[in-house]
Amino acid sequence: MHMKKKIDQLSEQEQIETLDILYTAASAVKGREATKAFLRDLLTPSERIMLGRRIWIARLLLQGYTQAEIGEKLQVGPNTVGECNVG
Repeated sequence: MHMKKKIDQLSEQEQIETLDILYTAASAVKGREATKAFLRDLLTPSERIMLGRRIWIARLLLQGYTQAEIGEKLQVGPNTVGECNVG
């Protein structure tokens, strides 16, 4: 029987190896259609939307929007905007 491991139960080395596998797989994907298929296979519909919104927030931050402006535009709280570190 497998027990689900939470991130804080993984050693630092296990986290590094896991992320390396993810980054290697993602970097092997070429083209928009292949990327769409990869993300569809990897993430739930909800996870894809949430990831897309985080990228949208990061883009707005890079364009100079304030956290308050982003919160109003995308109807998200300051914690959500604050989690999207850019720079």
